[in-house]
Amino acid sequence: MTTFPFKSMREWLSFIDKKDELLHITDEIDLRTDITGVHHFLSDEAKWGKNSPAVIFENIKGYPGWRLTTCSFLTPQRRAWIMGAPLERKEFASYVSPKLDQHVPPMEISDGPCKELKFFGDEVDLTKLPIPFSGDVSLEGTPSITAGISNKLDPELNWQNVAIRRYGLKGKRTLSEFISPVQQDFGIWGRYRRMKQPTPVAIVITSDPLTYMINLAKAPVGFCEYDLWGVFAGTPLEVVRCETSDLVVPANAEIIIEGELHHNIREMDGPCPEYCGYYTAIAEVGHVDVKCVTMRNDPIFYYLIMGMPPNEAICIQGLMTEMSVYRELVKLFPGVLDVSFDFHNIIGVVKVDKRIAKAWPGIARYIANAVKNIYSPKWMF
Repeated sequence: MTTFPFKSMREWLSFIDKKDELLHITDEIDLRTDITGVHHFLSDEAKWGKNSPAVIFENIKGYPGWRLTTCSFLTPQRRAWIMGAPLERKEFASYVSPKLDQHVPPMEISDGPCKELKFFGDEVDLTKLPIPFSGDVSLEGTPSITAGISNKLDPELNWQNVAIRRYGLKGKRTLSEFISPVQQDFGIWGRYRRMKQPTPVAIVITSDPLTYMINLAKAPVGFCEYDLWGVFAGTPLEVVRCETSDLVVPANAEIIIEGELHHNIREMDGPCPEYCGYYTAIAEVGHVDVKCVTMRNDPIFYYLIMGMPPNEAICIQGLMTEMSVYRELVKLFPGVLDVSFDFHNIIGVVKVDKRIAKAWPGIARYIANAVKNIYSPKWMF
């Protein structure tokens, strides 16, 4: 049986299937309603400590031959398997956090499964991808790729930024891309805009599960998250070069969308369900022209639900943020024992040894300020 490290989503699904952790749904399902309903139910079960399975949908209405999978990251046991880490919380943190400072660069190979099928120009039709709606279809503006791993190359610093982003389906060869101004790739986009050039982008859908986990760790500018894959796996991540740019992507991914994020064209985006429970306002965001799509034979589509937690996106974002913040705090403050956040990833709790807390007046204020600098000023303590 295939074990850690899982080099593709297929290896991972085979592993958890043998562990009786994968639910196969063969009844016909609708992208507009059914998938989110199943995901919400299983997320709620996991919230209360139940062993909710991952799911693979094998009969998608209107998309014959496609399969869609979700919920891989819902349980602590599966997240530990994915990272090759101990299950127990204290041991997990001690194992994961120090590795977030290390590098094992990826290894480029000449070809890979993600290039078994290739479509260029007018051959591209994104409407054939099984992209679900995440919320109320009467409110949500467009279906969105929610598990798209964005790849952009900084034109000045020459490093590749990797991050999970949301892409709205706007046409056969058109996507909208929402990038927050506080994100590193917003800065990359800005440098291309100053040059009055489009930003090459590659969107990876359904990579191996470890790639999704490491992409939610907090890394400094100039640090490519693919370097973390080799740290945890003990062997470099195999990558291939894109067809239309110098970007590299995981060779064993299921789907790669290559395109250009324009410097002076915008798309209208929204409404979309947000983690706070409301829907975003309609806004102008980035416009992506798709040039090429490559994929595996019989590809599998991954879906991360958006909106009100609990859901698996919040599970992995919260966990990797905890590990990233813990990594930095233990360098700055003796006696930091653990870091945890609520389901919304807004309220953070830092556990400190009582002896240190008594001996260091005002340590809570110092820690709170440090966390704001490490992550985001919107956090509350």
